Amino acid sequence: MADKGRIGLLLLAAAVATVALGAAPGAVDAARTRAEGAPKLGKVQARLLRVAPAGTSGFWSLTVKVADADRDLVRGLVRIRVGADGPVVSRRIAAAKRTPAAVGAHVQQRPRRSAITFATLSGTRLRVTLFLDRPPAATLPLTVWIVDAGGNPSRPVGASLRTRLSPLVTVEATEPQASEDGDSAVFTLERTGSTAGELAVTYTTSGTATAGDDYDELTGEVVIPEDESSAEVAVDPVDDREGEAEETVVLTIRPSAAYASGPFATATATIADDDGGAGDGGSGDEGDGNSGDEDGSGVTVTITATSPSAAEPRTTGTFTVRRSAVSPAPLAVSYSVLGTAEPDFDYDELSGSVTIPGGSASATITVDPIDDLESEGTETVTLGILPRAGYTPGSLSRATVTIADDDSGNVSAIVTVTATDASAVEPAGNGTFTVTRSGPTGSALSVSYSISGTASAGSDYTALSGSVTIPAGSTAATITVTPIDDAAVESSETVVVIMLDDTGYEAGTPGQATVTIADNDAASETTVTVAATDAAASEDGGAGTFTLTRTGSTTSALVVGYAIGGSATAGGDYGALGGSVTIPAGSTAATVTVTPLDDSLAESAETVVLTVTAGSGYSVGAPSSGTVTISDDEAAVTIAATDAEAAESGGSGTFTVARTGSTAAALTVFYTVAGTATNGADFTALGGSVVIAAGDSTATIVVGPIEDSSVEGAETVVVTLSTNAAYTVGDADEATVTIADNDQ
Repeated sequence: MADKGRIGLLLLAAAVATVALGAAPGAVDAARTRAEGAPKLGKVQARLLRVAPAGTSGFWSLTVKVADADRDLVRGLVRIRVGADGPVVSRRIAAAKRTPAAVGAHVQQRPRRSAITFATLSGTRLRVTLFLDRPPAATLPLTVWIVDAGGNPSRPVGASLRTRLSPLVTVEATEPQASEDGDSAVFTLERTGSTAGELAVTYTTSGTATAGDDYDELTGEVVIPEDESSAEVAVDPVDDREGEAEETVVLTIRPSAAYASGPFATATATIADDDGGAGDGGSGDEGDGNSGDEDGSGVTVTITATSPSAAEPRTTGTFTVRRSAVSPAPLAVSYSVLGTAEPDFDYDELSGSVTIPGGSASATITVDPIDDLESEGTETVTLGILPRAGYTPGSLSRATVTIADDDSGNVSAIVTVTATDASAVEPAGNGTFTVTRSGPTGSALSVSYSISGTASAGSDYTALSGSVTIPAGSTAATITVTPIDDAAVESSETVVVIMLDDTGYEAGTPGQATVTIADNDAASETTVTVAATDAAASEDGGAGTFTLTRTGSTTSALVVGYAIGGSATAGGDYGALGGSVTIPAGSTAATVTVTPLDDSLAESAETVVLTVTAGSGYSVGAPSSGTVTISDDEAAVTIAATDAEAAESGGSGTFTVARTGSTAAALTVFYTVAGTATNGADFTALGGSVVIAAGDSTATIVVGPIEDSSVEGAETVVVTLSTNAAYTVGDADEATVTIADNDQ
């Protein structure tokens, strides 16, 4: 549809946002020491503002209370890490010119990637708009923190966004005027989101025109086809010989669990008469677009933008709402609010209703702009009359006021970044990024950037601030990557700087660059390997052993690190291991002992895998890992029909019950008997338990058929093992023997 505001809406009611508070690791500034005056963040509140028509992107509004003793948050930074280990997006914090009105996140053009599009501080409340290049499928974790103008970072707080997007269906009278001389009116119903399947939308009709008399009756349902985003409903007038005034057809989308309907859930079309002699009928002013109240059955309400041009900082806009018939009683009129401007951000929020006083034909609605510091271009406020008891929307049911911006509307600079010295090396070979701007150089320009790559800030290189200032009179500034020398043998690692859009400039191409840090530590002549020298452990007292062996010099002790994996659980199946072992001076090897923990659970064999990890003073050789297996000492029982065919003519059937684990003591195993054969009548009664003798791992249950003269056909005996504290039942817990009949 042509209305940009309604395309952008994608109804807040169709989304649910939940926020979780908590410390979140991984913030770029987390390693920096927090000063006494560092800001503090409260709980983050979030709501979904808009998603794009195809459902591939979305704007989220985040609000958080801040405490800052130094009062220097303005021109500081707000930073958000998108996902557990995703990119960090940043934006300068601007001050609201007007308080206490909430000034914040403007939803403007779709950015090229995830970004913070607006950040404003009003008192102690920080409002941020976050654009995500795709909506979260389930839960998306965020990490939020701020850095004040003095460089002091807050502690990070966590937020999780959860969204449930259902289709939003709207309706517009795309051909709003029909006539009896052959012109049809058309309503277009449009859905947002996925078009993967067809969508049935139901609706009702009302208005001053009568279905069947003034226009062909409508079905009340329209199907938006698969792979299509819209469908049409045509209103075909019925030509009659009556002289009538213009009449209305109002189509309203019915609610459904399959979709959401927004403020534009209703639209109005008009039917013009082609017969002469119609009375002047209407009590409304013909020039205001009212259809009148010719038959006295109702009142129509219209809206016009009588002052359509508002502007920052103080020029207001005005809508005028009129009713077709003046009454001594007041009339409450409801309206929807849409457009590209944000309520409570770009203008004072509107109530959604206005009352026309008794004895008056009209009432006004004022759009009062909120002045801010952002360059945002002209934005719109669109109001639409909603149908309610006591009136119907007239043909002029929607109007728009524009809000002009008083801030510079042009981006004055394009900023790019290159790695002018792309190779850094421990300990003193720095790398360099150069940030270059186009356009005027009369004033300094602060440029924000995010940092990623395989190198770790604070351990592989000195942490970067996330912003750099290009001085007045200069076109460029540099960011220096200073490697931190360590003793670890590492491969080359990378530092990636990505330009972020911010006030006064836009990130251009190239928008990111990479510096590579080379290591100066040679691989040690000492190599460490591991072997499972006692690979079999058991719960009944047998420990397992790993032996770590080194080559090269043995003059000093060597601490070797290792990681533990496998199916066994440390602290549950075996005593927890420390993660390192020391090979003493003068020795070539050291051992790590796996001590099983005896429990009462019957388990299958489990493994402990030790892997040597890289460390200072040695390199990892082959083999670098070994495995110890822990066997269980508890019994697990299973059953099988080892002779599954019995017969009345003398052939017995046999079940065999088997156990694993220790056989030192006898074990009583319990079972139940079922099947089509009758216990004690078709076969010798079974007692419900069997004893596996000490020293044995199996016992049998014999099914002895009882001879009778009945013709019965083949029957079954089903034995199912029962659970007991003395053992566990394995997967093979049931078996069947079939008894063949010998009677004709």
